[in-house]
Formats: sequence, structure tokens, C-alpha cells
Amino acid sequence: MVNSVAPIRNVWSKNGLDLSDSAFSKVYHQEVSFSEKDDSGDSLKKFELEPHRFEELRTLLNRKQNRMALKQLLQVKEGGVDLDLLDQPQLISKPTMITHRDNVWRVAVLTTESQQDVNTVYDNQLKCHAFGSWILNCLTNRAIQKLEFSKSDWTIEQDGEVYVHGPLIFWYIVDAVKPNNDTLIQHTKDKLAKLQVKEFDNSVKEMLTEFDNLCTEVEVRLKGQVTEDEKVSALWKALESMKDEHFSRIVSDEKRAYRRQPITNRKKHSELIEMFKREQTDLEADGKWNQPNKDQQILALTSILQSVVKQVNNVKSSWNGSADDPSKPAKDTSKKFKANIPAWKYERKEDETSREVEGKTYYWCDKHTNPTTGSKGMWTLHKPEDHKGPSKYRWESDLA
Repeated sequence: MVNSVAPIRNVWSKNGLDLSDSAFSKVYHQEVSFSEKDDSGDSLKKFELEPHRFEELRTLLNRKQNRMALKQLLQVKEGGVDLDLLDQPQLISKPTMITHRDNVWRVAVLTTESQQDVNTVYDNQLKCHAFGSWILNCLTNRAIQKLEFSKSDWTIEQDGEVYVHGPLIFWYIVDAVKPNNDTLIQHTKDKLAKLQVKEFDNSVKEMLTEFDNLCTEVEVRLKGQVTEDEKVSALWKALESMKDEHFSRIVSDEKRAYRRQPITNRKKHSELIEMFKREQTDLEADGKWNQPNKDQQILALTSILQSVVKQVNNVKSSWNGSADDPSKPAKDTSKKFKANIPAWKYERKEDETSREVEGKTYYWCDKHTNPTTGSKGMWTLHKPEDHKGPSKYRWESDLA
């Protein structure tokens, strides 16, 4: 089975596709088959013509058109404007889609067209047929029955064979589902309101491009509306995270002036966008772009310093040493271990490394300190090489 996307795209993008070719035949049958699992391995049910799963179907078809090098065949011209069928189906009329079908399924005349042109015609037909076959395979029988009334439009009989025109099937699905875009509109508007320039490596131009894309998605693809107030409010918020000192000052001044202007005299969001793009260009030309804000630098350094002081204090507290004399032996403040520590635990014969006491084996560990005399060494249940940390009585089991 072919798992990689790139080889599939390479097969579909070549001219002269031939089902008799074993490599292409395998890819073809893979693409027209419906799997009960999606690309991520999650279970996938067949589709009814229902609004709540429409976006799921659109996403799967978008991945498929990428794998099949089908994007050009899903670009449809309506009123002189190129539209993407998967993204903007509601803006495309039925007569336009019928014309699209006829352009793909025209009969190539071998005597008047080059072999390359003939190959292109047949290849486009095969791609549209494979795309449509998968759509039919992914629908339930009840969903297909709902499309029966339009079958004469999206099926083509040629040379005794019946083919399907995938793009036209999808258009009819949209027409039948009439997807409710309210949730999608709100989701996109939420994304617009949460935009921050810091997420685009502080490139205002890139952020503003995404800003325009989201507005277009709501107003063109989803047929919703983003008011001028919503756009301007989202714009100010998106620019607040900009770290460039010069640009931040420009935004602050422009925002203050905007608020003081009468509503009728305020700049449109599109004018503000163009102005801020020019500001980035000018600052880049002057070598002043993306310079850290001094106030923000001070705040960051202060935060780091506070963190270091806190860590130092924690270390002092952990060792419980003297702040005036760090070399002074640490004092044990643990009530549990201040009393009842036998004197023999700090006494040993020369070169003695281990001893048996009441059936337990003790080892001399010189990483401990006598809190009374300051001398090094203590009998413990752990070996010196297994010592776990500073000489503070934490390891009750080791000191028992």
C-alpha cells in the first residue's frame, strides 16, 4: 500500500495516466476506496447529507485533491473571478458547474489535437471520475438517494461506460446540505480576535495578511459578516503584543488619535492595515525594525533577578547555614534528629569503613557533618558512593 503523499501526487500529476499501469492502478483503486479510518487512524463513518459533518467531509476532500494533483480542476471561474470549489461552492452557480463538466468531458478529436492535448483531456476526466467515485463511496445509501434527482447532471456516458463528475457531485451536496455556517463564522471570528503579532515572529505584514484572510473567510466563504468595529478592535488587540519599541509607540499614538476622532472621520481598518505595513517597511529600511522595548527589557531583567534571589534564598534555607559566614557548618533545625542520635555514630577507629550494630551494617560516610563539633563523617546505612545530597537529615531510612 502506498502511504506517502508525495509519490501519489507524482503519479497523479503526470500526463498519460493509464489504468493498465500497475503502479497507477494501485494508487487509483486506493483513492476511490472509502476507508473506515481517516488519515490519523480514527474511525470514520459514512456521511449523510447533514450540516454538522459537512466540514469534516470538506476537510477530507481537500486532502484528497492535494494527493491527486486535482486543485486546478477545482478552480472555477464565476463572473470573471477564479473561485475554489471546495472553499467557495455557494458562490458558484449551477450553469457554471454544468459548463465546467462539459469542458472536462469534451471528446478529444485525435485528428485535430496533439497527443499531449488528448492525454490532458483523458487525464482530467480520469481524475474527476476518481474524485467522484470516492465521494459516492463515502456516502450512505440514503445520502446517494437524495442525489438521485441530479444524477443525469453528474454522470456521463462515453464509449459505453458511465463516468461521474466529482466536482459537480460536491456542488450538489452543498446545495442539498445548505450547511449552517453560524458556528464556523463564530469560530473564525474568535480566531481573528485572538490574533497576536508575536505569533508571526513579530512580522506585522504576515500577521495582517492572516488578518485579511480570516475576514475574507467569514465574508466570502462563509457568507457571514465582520463589522468595522470588530475588525478595528481585533486589529488593536493583535498589535498590542508587538515588541518593537518604535512601532509600539506608533500604534499607541494612532490608537489614541483614532479614539479622539469623530466616528465619521475615523480611518477604516483597511487604511490602518496599509499604514502599519508601510511603517514596518520604513523601519526595516532604517534598520530600526524589531528592536526590543526598553521598558519590557527592564521588566524581563527584574523578573530574572527576582528569580535568582529566590533560588539563592532557597539554597540558604535548604543548607540552613549562616548568612554572615557561609563556611560555617550548617545547623540542623529538624527536631526529629536533634535528639536521640547516639554518640557512637560520630566515632570510629582509624581506617574503619564498616561495622555491624544490632544486626545492621553501617558505613562511614564523610559527606555528613557533626552538628556539634563540625567534624566530618558519620555511620549511615548507605555507602559513601550512594550519598544522595547535602548533609541535612532528610533520609530517615539511611540514618536509622
